[in-house]
Amino acid sequence: MNRDITKGVGPLTAIHRFLWAALVVSLPFTDLILFERSTGSFAHGRPTDYIITLTWLALIPEVFKGRFRPFLSDWPVRLLLLFVAINSASVLLSAKAAPLIWVGKSPWSVSFRSLSTLLLGVSIAFLTLVFVRTWRDFRKALTYYFVGFVLSGLAGLIETVTYYSGSSWTQSILDAIHSIGQAWYWEYGFRLRLLSFEPSMAADYLLCVIPLFAFGAYYWRSKLWSAVNSALSVVMMLATVSLGSVIGLAGELAAAFILLRRRFLATAAVLILLPLLIFTAFDQKPLTAITDRIPGLLDFGEFSEDGSARTRAAQLQIAFHTFLDHPFLGVGIGNPVFYSMESLPQWVKGDRFASVLVMEREDPEIMMTVNNLPVKILSETGIVGGVVFLLFLLSLFRECYKGYSEPAEPWKKAVAVSVLIAMVGQCVHFLTLSSLQFRYWFFLWGLAICLKRLMPQSDALLLTRSRIPSRLSAFVAAENGRKVMTPHAARVRHI
Repeated sequence: MNRDITKGVGPLTAIHRFLWAALVVSLPFTDLILFERSTGSFAHGRPTDYIITLTWLALIPEVFKGRFRPFLSDWPVRLLLLFVAINSASVLLSAKAAPLIWVGKSPWSVSFRSLSTLLLGVSIAFLTLVFVRTWRDFRKALTYYFVGFVLSGLAGLIETVTYYSGSSWTQSILDAIHSIGQAWYWEYGFRLRLLSFEPSMAADYLLCVIPLFAFGAYYWRSKLWSAVNSALSVVMMLATVSLGSVIGLAGELAAAFILLRRRFLATAAVLILLPLLIFTAFDQKPLTAITDRIPGLLDFGEFSEDGSARTRAAQLQIAFHTFLDHPFLGVGIGNPVFYSMESLPQWVKGDRFASVLVMEREDPEIMMTVNNLPVKILSETGIVGGVVFLLFLLSLFRECYKGYSEPAEPWKKAVAVSVLIAMVGQCVHFLTLSSLQFRYWFFLWGLAICLKRLMPQSDALLLTRSRIPSRLSAFVAAENGRKVMTPHAARVRHI
């Protein structure tokens, strides 16, 4: 049966609902490239790219009728659209960039490719607003999100079987869902990369999953269900052996402690710290590999003995020097690579390892990765784009914090704090990741914006159930909240 997705917006059809479900399920598929040879620069050809395009085509009648205008009243949406406009205008700066001979690509092509990636990501945030209008929609969206997590877990299981058994048929499955061979990542030991391009990206995805399990976003599920999935996601993250993800998880735990205090201790101990301790008790290699990289991080830069840290430092310094040379408007989205020679630190020219990775790669998007998103944005769009992006993130945190701090049912507080903590981990990991290409980031942004409209509503599921099992949201029950209206929430407040 069709229903209105919001006041003034037309009814959803079965096609709309199917495309939305397929989109959310496909979010963790960040390394499955479809029709790569025929698509050329079509935003890398991931499944999400095609589904987003089909979804917009299905929504064309509503777009032309102007029925999405109510969404523009939200400040986070306005700031996000302003950030998109700044990046779009920055493409014109490609006229000032000199092509690099050994790259073989023009600044215009790289810039338009980067912009198309941004536009597809922003589409996910906007489509989340379109499809998540009630708590029922929210539950469906997170159910689809969970299906994607299950598929990621299955991919991790196939990786594990392949590594320890050497099975050729499971290896063929990995080859089908990845753009680069698995053996390259196993050269120095076993590391999960799930459905992502490489392990640190898989860990980033899990940082956006763990808080939703651990802090009660799945409020209609049982405590045991959430605990099991939280533990599994933590173990999977540790198996990626990513130092950046561990730092991101520490940021999430710090945010949870600040917000939840004593209630946090029990939740974190059972759902996050306990799996970590059990995992390291059976296999200390991943934790050892992570801690061994800390000295290289502390000596970040010219004097680091860690080759990866030294290369990342070179790329970061190049991008930052580009920003200092073009502080207000930057050099245009995707264009910092074309300014790399004039911004190259002196020490890199004499460093064989760093110079090979920075200056002699054929693909400019790999050659100038810039594993620090804030610096990358500053180098591309200058202070103007950096400030707008910062204001946008702050507006998202404001919506999440309002949903948590204002009097409301505990299960609503659990949802708000879960999204908030996931965004904290996301922002911490921004310091070691390179671009806005991860579609699940935009999905979380959309959920954060949706909270403003969801919080005043009630969930019919909780109102009609005669017996609701105890929830993890008990840990975030407000001590001074207003009178709770639902039977479930009333019981939780007395815990």
